Amino acid sequence: MLTHLEKLGLITHYHEPDELRSDVLSLIAPGKAHLPEIRKMWRQMDSLVVNAIGAENAPLLGYLTAELTFALGGHVPGSSRASQENQSFVNS
Repeated sequence: MLTHLEKLGLITHYHEPDELRSDVLSLIAPGKAHLPEIRKMWRQMDSLVVNAIGAENAPLLGYLTAELTFALGGHVPGSSRASQENQSFVNS
């Protein structure tokens, strides 16, 4: 997928020399031009989830998805494990 996005000229991708396991991705200008469409699709997906499992269960799905990501050795983009653990999956 990353190779495809690079070939389309939407992102840059490189490995951090000091951390062999890290990949650095950057959305470049042509990719940024697609952000309004991406955000629209994201909202549509949110609506599909809410319609399928209910608004009360959507946060739980997000929480469990993050837990699975961590269990498999990944991380949620833009956050740390500690910040995720401090967030409640139940809306207050």
